[in-house]
Amino acid sequence: MRRILLSAIKVLVSGALLYLALRKANFVDLASRIDLASAGWLSLAVAVTFLQIFIGVLRWRIISAECHAPLSIRQAMRYNVIGAFFNQTLPSSIGGDAVRLWLVARAGAGWRAATYSIFVDRAVGLIALAIIIVASLPWSAHLIADSYGRTALTLVDFAALAGAALLSPKAIAQTGAPLITRAIPSSGERIPVVGLGTAYVFDKADEATRRKAGAVVQALIASGGRLIDTASTYGDAEAVLGDVIATEPSSLLVISENARVQGKVMAGHVIINGQVQGPVVATALLELQPKARIVGDVHYEALEMHQGATIDGVMKHSSGGEVDAERPLLKLAAANEG
Repeated sequence: MRRILLSAIKVLVSGALLYLALRKANFVDLASRIDLASAGWLSLAVAVTFLQIFIGVLRWRIISAECHAPLSIRQAMRYNVIGAFFNQTLPSSIGGDAVRLWLVARAGAGWRAATYSIFVDRAVGLIALAIIIVASLPWSAHLIADSYGRTALTLVDFAALAGAALLSPKAIAQTGAPLITRAIPSSGERIPVVGLGTAYVFDKADEATRRKAGAVVQALIASGGRLIDTASTYGDAEAVLGDVIATEPSSLLVISENARVQGKVMAGHVIINGQVQGPVVATALLELQPKARIVGDVHYEALEMHQGATIDGVMKHSSGGEVDAERPLLKLAAANEG
């Protein structure tokens, strides 16, 4: 019943808005002016309008992802079309932005991220418009007969560009000093204030992306960075990031006593005291604590195996990524006997 009522309210509101937008239109006069040629131009105008909306969708998706409000193309297109409708029926374009903000926040992004994404999207659009106007002034200025009008337009455009420069200052890498950190209120742990984003950067699981991601992550770690943002909606970013971090000798993975992992485990330093069903690769040190249970092959550079740990698989020692065939594979298994 509630769903039917909400749908009825939506229909009534849409009808009221259409009435407000079209109440003064003379459809009889409009129909008399439309011929075959003008119908073609009207179709072209509609197509160009939707192309403009779609380009705005592509821009907004990039911005919203950076603002932690990721959207699919279908979502962004739907929200932009709804926003365009309200822009045409309500005074100014604020109504459309307000509706888009509400839709994004309701989709799960939250009010803060949604507001930021709409604000930045609108700012980028206005900045682009100011650039186009300034670039066209040599050809369009003579169309404004009033000299004061020309001056005012020029000043407003350059003021908009100056505001854009203030909103987007050039990023300068912090060097020669420890990273700026802030304490987490609940634990007191200090973490860097700046981290690494992965949306539209690590989203393709190919070799070229992994190489680039590896270089970026290495630079982050070398600079003392520890924060990396990723999500399941960022394409293959989680898989790429996992592969890259796993190859770092300084990476640490702990599988606790009550943990159960099914799949490949890989890191520089691996500590296992739970159950793993799948291959285990430690590029630096593998530590198997008493309750470790592994069903799968084990690759290690250095091994520390406590009494009680069990491995149902082949143990392979590797040096610099190469398997050392000369070293006894089950040398430490005797430590578990008796």
